[in-house]
This record gives sequence, C-alpha cells and structure tokens, in this order.
Amino acid sequence: MTRTEQERWAVKYLAANLSHEEIVDGERSITIQAFADFFAAQWPRTFNKMAFAAKIRAVEQLVLQDMASKKDPSVQMFDRLFTLPRR
Repeated sequence: MTRTEQERWAVKYLAANLSHEEIVDGERSITIQAFADFFAAQWPRTFNKMAFAAKIRAVEQLVLQDMASKKDPSVQMFDRLFTLPRR
C-alpha cells in the first residue's frame, strides 16, 4: 500500500469505529494518537498529527450526514402505515 492508501484506510477505519466523543477530542485520543505515532515514525518529516486528527473528524461528519440522509426501509414502511390521512 502507498502512503496515501494507508492514511485513507486508517482515517476511514477510525471514523467508522470510534465514538463521536473520541473523534471530537482526537488530539487526546489514545487510539488516534497510536495511529498518528505509527505514521509519524514512517514519515517523520512530512506527517502532521493534527491534520490526521482533522481528517478523521471530517470523514466522521460525512459518515454522519450519510447516515442521516438514509432511512431504514422498515421505518419508511411504518411511517406510511401510521400516518393519518389528510382531509
């Protein structure tokens, strides 16, 4: 994997698997910092830990927006069943 692919995978993985609170406070998150330290050891001159945490927050926001825009089909079915008819 290239550097970009490794970072992209890590960002997606962390955004999908960490709690919202841990992502919001990413600079203090042990998990995010462990990944950031690993990447910083591989690329000491060009890797920015703060930018890495910011990328995770940005991807998490996209995931949350995507989830909010999609409704579960079963919920949509029950919404129609229990909606009162208009007069």
